[in-house]
Amino acid sequence: MYAWLNPDPFAHRRVLKDFTYAYAAVNLFFPNPGFWDGPVHARIKESLLFNPNERARTFPDIRTFKSVNTMPAAFWAAWDKIKVHDRNPVDLYPADWDLAIRPKIASLYKAGVIESIACSDVPEQAVAAAEPGRALDLYFDLRDVIDEFPAPSNYVDTRTIHLLLHARRVALKTPTARFALLRVWSAPHFYPLMIGYERRILASFGDGVGRYFAWKFIPKDMPNSEWSIHMALSTRVEHLPLALQRKLVVKRDVVLVMGESEEEIQRLATAVVFVVQTRPWRLEIDLWKSFVNVDLKFLEEMDPKWLE
Repeated sequence: MYAWLNPDPFAHRRVLKDFTYAYAAVNLFFPNPGFWDGPVHARIKESLLFNPNERARTFPDIRTFKSVNTMPAAFWAAWDKIKVHDRNPVDLYPADWDLAIRPKIASLYKAGVIESIACSDVPEQAVAAAEPGRALDLYFDLRDVIDEFPAPSNYVDTRTIHLLLHARRVALKTPTARFALLRVWSAPHFYPLMIGYERRILASFGDGVGRYFAWKFIPKDMPNSEWSIHMALSTRVEHLPLALQRKLVVKRDVVLVMGESEEEIQRLATAVVFVVQTRPWRLEIDLWKSFVNVDLKFLEEMDPKWLE
């Protein structure tokens, strides 16, 4: 398989190691006679990781991927009622908001994802809000800096990309088609893409007790954040030969891999995992939120949120 993809062996010193890891990760989801016979492997196989049908039924309880310029105005209604007062909004901050978001801000700070800043003139505020069917979660009102992050000339609303339609077209031509839905790892509130130092002030915010922070990574609330991760992932798969790229569809942080057989989907999925995870080592495929070696019926019956 390494010879089939034929990567440049001198591109960097970890080429073979990165490819071996990609092959090992993908190969777990294909028949491996004797591999699971040992007592340790048998216990691993009991993990939900290898029960894709169960995982696909329910989408994880995580916040939306939508940025501030694609979220409905009504979502910010509670915060808008507070911010119009003459008093400092922090003085009117609801106690349940503070309880919901301060631990999450502390976790981000401890991990080094955000940093303290001395400037109090920040463009956004950390607020708590609840999406339908979810408890209060942490969001950042970045609506005031939408003009500072304009959409590029090649911008496409990723919500208009319908992965299931692409899968159906392939399955219609090839009844034996197999698929892999590979999702890039991201934390609940940010993508693993760094913000340039000079632009961090535009992504700074205050919390419920008057402290001020700046993001080092792109928060999912940032204007056009969906396009940022979409372009980062698209750039990675562009390292594949053009013939292989035609068998892929990128949508935001997801790659739909479309093969004509189980053998082909194994090769294609391995190639995608390799190019995404190799140098510069910024992105990683989240196998827990990915589905490898599945058919069209599986994609049609999974929770629709997986394909949004």
